[in-house]
Amino acid sequence: MISKSKAKKEMFVSCDLGYGAIKANFDGVKVKQDSVYVPIYENPSWEDGIDLENPDAVDEAIKNLLNKLDVSINDTRYLVGKSALDKLGQTITMQMDAPNGKADSNSAIILPDAFIAGRAIQEAYENSSDEFVIGEPIQVNVQMVTALPISEARNENGEDVRPEYADRFTKKVHTVTVHSLGEDIVVRIKYDNVLVLKEGQIATNSAIQHGDAKLAKKLIAQLKKDYSDRADEAEDLILKATDYISIDIGQGTTDMALFYEGAVNDNSYSINQGFGNIIEDVFKRFRDPLIKTKEDFVRVWHGEAGLRDLQTKIDNQIKQESNDLQADILTGLTSLLRKNPATKVIYVFGGGSIPMMERYDLGKKIKDRIKLLRTPAVLVWVGKDYAQDLNEIALDNIASYLKEQAK
Repeated sequence: MISKSKAKKEMFVSCDLGYGAIKANFDGVKVKQDSVYVPIYENPSWEDGIDLENPDAVDEAIKNLLNKLDVSINDTRYLVGKSALDKLGQTITMQMDAPNGKADSNSAIILPDAFIAGRAIQEAYENSSDEFVIGEPIQVNVQMVTALPISEARNENGEDVRPEYADRFTKKVHTVTVHSLGEDIVVRIKYDNVLVLKEGQIATNSAIQHGDAKLAKKLIAQLKKDYSDRADEAEDLILKATDYISIDIGQGTTDMALFYEGAVNDNSYSINQGFGNIIEDVFKRFRDPLIKTKEDFVRVWHGEAGLRDLQTKIDNQIKQESNDLQADILTGLTSLLRKNPATKVIYVFGGGSIPMMERYDLGKKIKDRIKLLRTPAVLVWVGKDYAQDLNEIALDNIASYLKEQAK
């Protein structure tokens, strides 16, 4: 029941707001949607199809709420995530919205606020024991763990921007009006605490060494296969190494983190380019009558359209375009290895690592660089099943820990 009670609910949230997708856990509900929104000025058609007097219709609408987010924040109405894409118009992406970095973007507030409000409504409905009643505003207190790219965590003067970023959430109560059910539901969000970490730095430690046992087991097995002459070291390298490098290839940034004796070294930094930039740049220059939209372009590249010759043409152009980013990664890796020649492991992950490792030979180039520099490091790619989600796994582990501590 959404009742007239003003009782507050504490919600624990982990939020990896990437340039390509938001990957998050909103109090037990995992979300992975494109990081997009679009302002609107008319009611979406789905509002007319929900009968609030029909329990089954309400139940289905509540279950699907996070896919149909239609909200007003600060007097502007937005479709968020999947509902924005379903509009089939020009959406605002993180790339467009955050030219100076995520910390200053509108998306950084709009997306978490919208999903938290939607989840708060779901929980109010799930916890009801009677009919669905729209009453006074829902109150929700939030503990959120999130992250910024390494380079965006400091400004041009070298000052840490994370406290200011957290303040954007915590300094006021956020009021979100959710329109998705055909009647307005107001959710008031108070962020009690927002912990802002650095992308790429948290993943290896929290998700691998102190997190997902299944992932660690998989990486140990893969390491034994790739480096059979060092199989007896594999478990210690994955679970106990304190000197390592992580390369997180995202959609808009690539984070290069150096760990020395278990601590993150100040030489860690970000390359302000990710694989999403490559896709965007090639698509804008690509000319073919069969390619009308970016979605068409990506479908052909993935081999989903059956156009083999065109797929090869696109693939070759993306491969050529990726060379600059790969060169920057190898240059950065060389610099970090020289800073710490005792590095034991080089981890590669992030959504952009999947095509770079599977199709464009980045793994071979890294191994060649390791050999050239004569370091003892081994290369560990986390694999496509985990590559996109490693930061979110780490954030979720930390949010779960905070939840346990709050009991």
